[in-house]
Amino acid sequence: MAWEDVYYEISNEVKELGLQKEFDRKLKDLRNDEKYQYVEVRDRWQVALQQIKEEHKNGKSSKPRFM
Repeated sequence: MAWEDVYYEISNEVKELGLQKEFDRKLKDLRNDEKYQYVEVRDRWQVALQQIKEEHKNGKSSKPRFM
């Protein structure tokens, strides 16, 4: 899979989930994290997507939920 395909698929999935703010925040956190500081950008994107999906699934998202 080409790099641009990875970025396209991740950005589409983030938009569909409505988690753009969380994704941007997670990317910023990963950039500043020593473990991920020198990791390829596409790999950081994949890690950020995986982490926000897990948080969203577990209900830890900072988005308010209305019942």
